[in-house]
Amino acid sequence: MVIQIGYVTLFAGAFPLAAPLSIVCNVLELYSDIFKLSFITKRPPVHRITNIGVWCILVKGIVLLSVFTNLYIFCFTSEQLMTYAPSLFEVIPLSSEEALKSGSDHIHVIAPGAGMAVATVMMSLEHIVLALVASCGSLFLKLLLLLTMK
Repeated sequence: MVIQIGYVTLFAGAFPLAAPLSIVCNVLELYSDIFKLSFITKRPPVHRITNIGVWCILVKGIVLLSVFTNLYIFCFTSEQLMTYAPSLFEVIPLSSEEALKSGSDHIHVIAPGAGMAVATVMMSLEHIVLALVASCGSLFLKLLLLLTMK
């Protein structure tokens, strides 16, 4: 489950379908476990615990790291930032041979002198989102765990 939370949160910007697919997989696994417990094996003994232990720290770390990975995906590998702030980018036309290889007749690069502005915007977004996650982290973590554990 923690590996699944990691994939869903760390790479949500790159693969948005990961969350619905993980829900489908969890439902299938739930029915498989119900079948196994009902017909194949005996019920396992219950061990009562108060919390999930060291896994809580690990999940918090994954959630905090996911802020940075998703902002990086947003700012540097997708075209979303180009649509929100086109003045920070310039278009470089490609030759016909390069256009055939890449499938596009142009590329977008950070405009000279605007690189610092892009880095400042990205760092500002990171700090704002990180502050929100840190302030609401325990509530967000409990909600995330409730959704994935059930």
